[in-house]
Amino acid sequence: KATVSVLNWRVGGVGAGRGVSAPMQSPFTPRCAQHKGRERKNKIINDPVHGHMEFGSDVVKIIDTLYFQRLRELKQLGCASFVFPGAVHNRFMHSLGTAHLAEKVIRRLKEKNPKLGITDRDVLMVQLAGLCHDLGHGPFSHEFERVIQDVLKDKRARARNEEELKAIPASWNHEQASEKLFEECVKEAGLEISLDEIELVKAMIRGVERGGERPMGKPLFMFQIVSNTQTGMDVDKYDYLLRDAMFCGAKIAFDISRLLRPEVREDAFGDLVLAYYRKEEWMIHQLFRSRFDMHRQVYGHSVVTAFQLMYAEVLFLARHWLRLDDAIHHPKLYLLLTDGVIHRIECLDENDPPAGWAKDASGSSPVLKKAKDLVCRIKQRDLYTSVLQDINLQGSGKRKSKREVEDEVKRELLIAEPKLEMFEEAIVVVVGDRDFTRKSDNPILLVPFYSERGKSSARAFHLQQTDLQNSTQPAHFWERIVRIFVKEKNPTLIDLIVGAVKLMDTGMTGSNRIAIASPIIRDKELTQSQPSQYRNIIGQCSQSSATPPASPTNGSVKYPGEKKKRKAPLFTPHESEPMLKKQHTGTSAFASTSAEFDDDDGGWDNSI
Repeated sequence: KATVSVLNWRVGGVGAGRGVSAPMQSPFTPRCAQHKGRERKNKIINDPVHGHMEFGSDVVKIIDTLYFQRLRELKQLGCASFVFPGAVHNRFMHSLGTAHLAEKVIRRLKEKNPKLGITDRDVLMVQLAGLCHDLGHGPFSHEFERVIQDVLKDKRARARNEEELKAIPASWNHEQASEKLFEECVKEAGLEISLDEIELVKAMIRGVERGGERPMGKPLFMFQIVSNTQTGMDVDKYDYLLRDAMFCGAKIAFDISRLLRPEVREDAFGDLVLAYYRKEEWMIHQLFRSRFDMHRQVYGHSVVTAFQLMYAEVLFLARHWLRLDDAIHHPKLYLLLTDGVIHRIECLDENDPPAGWAKDASGSSPVLKKAKDLVCRIKQRDLYTSVLQDINLQGSGKRKSKREVEDEVKRELLIAEPKLEMFEEAIVVVVGDRDFTRKSDNPILLVPFYSERGKSSARAFHLQQTDLQNSTQPAHFWERIVRIFVKEKNPTLIDLIVGAVKLMDTGMTGSNRIAIASPIIRDKELTQSQPSQYRNIIGQCSQSSATPPASPTNGSVKYPGEKKKRKAPLFTPHESEPMLKKQHTGTSAFASTSAEFDDDDGGWDNSI
């Protein structure tokens, strides 16, 4: 009746020679096996966002599995709670809320339009998809996916032959893990469900592109409720925006009750899709605007980014102790990957590294020691320092990936200032995107609408640009943010980066950039210098058809390193669009919309 130690559990135990080849041990105890497949009753759960939510017995069986209960130990917003102390809600709550909203939408469609042929079994499948869509998330939210990509890249570099190289997956994301863990939940719960229905739920989780394969021949609208790949409007988004805003203290301005009442209409392609009443244009815009503002104020906060970078490095350094490369293939290993892995890392023995890892003169592992030192820095809030942030307002066209831009910006830094080569490991370039769900496109133009209620035979239609309320539409829908961090507050290193940026920078008159200096270099002189290809590296886009936004001053844009602070709108106002400025002061989902670029990158900054 031996159980597995939560602190030291690894495949094959803790010993130096046992960490690779020993058979996998199960974390399930005999007590867990006794409860497998037992009968469950309906359950009512009181949620702080949606109130009372009722779940049937089949759904409760999935909720009571070990794989689903693991979500209690995963914060919904990862590291955001270090900046917004109230953001301690977990993915367990979000998954329940998403399942509740999914069931609400599909049941209303079933009752209102019997001709659609929606069955009780269909309602259950949609609800299960909403419940299990985030099963595959790892520690610290989406940053874990970036860690796994680095782990796979490192493993490919260490491959000894072509056979080992082929066995390493080219990519990985949490949706893939969610599908695999859903299958494990079904097994553990003893749920009576066919293989076709399992494939149906998995397709609902990942979403189906137009023209893509639809399991069991179900209509397109059933795949748009949980993960809508066509418009980005789905119950997953509704729940996390409401929940995240509530726990972060933000105020958002869209009414979820109006968006939970779509109709099913045939579109121009002959597909049955979810369509919305024409008068809901404003509310749908508020949904997309709220998402953008949450990314700007919460998800992409510079201090949150610093925490994410440090935790990602900790996980990567401890990857062999945590068996990350194996965990993505073995559900029972993945079960232990929660936010609690940091405590496991702190309890690991430095004198007992995995097989093949070297020890230093003291007999301990320097890699694990570095990981523990980083955890100590995080707890003492000794964070990586943000030196510069650059916002590029994106037009349309092809762009390079974020990883490619990060590598090119760092390479340009080293070319501009060769002395930075000795500090190369201490410089981190991070590229992030924030948009209205559809990159540079206006998502409202992709949303199907209907004009008359009660006429299900009427076709859905799409709005044209001339139909939109121009006072609510921004000039750009996608931003690319480039941040430069340093791992140590080294004045020499910061001075070198400042000098390199001056050499890389281009004249900003008439360009579509806003450069933001962090407080640590606020008093350092950053003026325009000789032009180079810095903007081209960051933008990586063809010329937008829109006229570039005019300079917000008299044609000369200066860095905020000036003595006098200034306030700048998120989007530089276009001369021909005076209403744009009004949008950022009157229609934003947040109480304060003009951002004073005075972030405290090292202290508590949870102002919205």
